Amino acid sequence: MVDLGVIERVDLREVWPHEAQDFTPWLAENLDKLGEALGLELELQSAEAAVGPFSLDVLARDANGNGPVVIENQLCPTDHTHLGQLLTYAAGYDAYAVIWLTREFREEHRQVLDWLNHRTGEGTQFFGVVVEAWRIDGSRPAPHFKLVAMPNGWQKRLSAVEGQARARNNSEQERRYEAYWRALGEMMTEHNHVIGGDEMTSSWIWFESEFEGVTWNTSFQSRGRAFVELYLWAIDMGREWADQVFQRLEARKEDIESELGYQLRWESFSRRRDYRISAEHPGHISDDEETLTELREWMRDQLLAFDGVFAPIIQEIVDMDAQESDAENEY
Repeated sequence: MVDLGVIERVDLREVWPHEAQDFTPWLAENLDKLGEALGLELELQSAEAAVGPFSLDVLARDANGNGPVVIENQLCPTDHTHLGQLLTYAAGYDAYAVIWLTREFREEHRQVLDWLNHRTGEGTQFFGVVVEAWRIDGSRPAPHFKLVAMPNGWQKRLSAVEGQARARNNSEQERRYEAYWRALGEMMTEHNHVIGGDEMTSSWIWFESEFEGVTWNTSFQSRGRAFVELYLWAIDMGREWADQVFQRLEARKEDIESELGYQLRWESFSRRRDYRISAEHPGHISDDEETLTELREWMRDQLLAFDGVFAPIIQEIVDMDAQESDAENEY
């Protein structure tokens, strides 16, 4: 069976205890996350911007030159008071976009935004956004913005923009992967290790070993983690032999980790019967070049360390199995 995580919703007050002191400053520093959800390029103008005697949570502007963007947020369900404030701020700054960010939208208030979008035309855009926080398997909470009210036809525009962005990001990411893996491959060639295959635009590659069904893998995975691993392919080794090799390696886990100097992750995949023994390090393919250079050096060092520690043990297992097989044949 597929091993999946458990996703759970987090109380916003657990993440941002105080709306003005915690959430508003966070939002002001993370407008790109909100803008991505809305299909807008938002640039901060001011937090707690004055409108007469009142104070707007966040004043931004549309980077494409369309004008001011007012953002009013609340970590509770929508109410008439905030609706009035929102319209006051929109008028005060002659806003191009008006964003109401909240934990929960009452249906009556969502309908007000729909009505305003229908009546005001393209000169002013009204957005209703629900803010959520989620975590997977006890991870750090992650913010999520859900668009519940938007201008007419905005969803089509957003889908088109997202599609173009995905294509650009995928293309750029593939180029970054290829450049990164080629550089790592050159580093490993100096130590007589060759990349297996010629596909270098994905998030992982593998290096050949002297044992059938055993590879040294490197990968970038979710949540900004990079991995170096010994991988046992049951389809190549045979399931029983893969089971035996992993069990014998695991029996020497303490000695192996002591020699490497750190703890490893020991994993089995029940559906395929494959096995993985890995080390991890913070890292993402979008990191700056200095960080990626350091990460490549870490990957190289761990790949060589894995080969130096695991290969002799696997060879012992292979030799021992061959001796046992020969002994059985003599009888």
